[in-house]
Amino acid sequence: MHMPAKKTTNVSKKATATTKVTPPAPNKKKTSPWVWILVSCLGLVALSAAGFILLLVFIFKIFAGPIEPANQQLKFIREGELVQAYNLGSTDFKKATSEADFEEFIKDNPELEKNKKANFNSSNIEGNTAKIRGTITSTDGSEIPVEYRMVKENGKWKIYYFTLNPDDNINQSQ
Repeated sequence: MHMPAKKTTNVSKKATATTKVTPPAPNKKKTSPWVWILVSCLGLVALSAAGFILLLVFIFKIFAGPIEPANQQLKFIREGELVQAYNLGSTDFKKATSEADFEEFIKDNPELEKNKKANFNSSNIEGNTAKIRGTITSTDGSEIPVEYRMVKENGKWKIYYFTLNPDDNINQSQ
């Protein structure tokens, strides 16, 4: 009788220990000092440019402040909105000039109704008052000198008075 062969397995039992092997850290390249100097210089240039732009905006806002009501008044006059043009006047302007007198002044000076644009090339601000001078260009191309005196009321620039041909002192709105 034949007996089947006995199956034997020869498994060696090795103790396996798992050890983690950490690869060496890659060599970090040190940043050259010139790179840091360049980055710093570029940062300073960017900050300087931003500061310069803010300064220009600030200066523009200061000097544009009293000019805006004058431009707005001329726009209202051009559009025939004389009540709104009158309401841009200061308290003292309204005390000295009635709405009817203001409308009569506009009618007596048709270049105001025909104004196409204004160019204010001189401004002088002293505290809560300002004087702006320039020219009004009419639709026919003629130019007339103008001077506005402004006063700040409740934080807003208001028209105290304005004069056409200021060196003549004839056509004054107040």
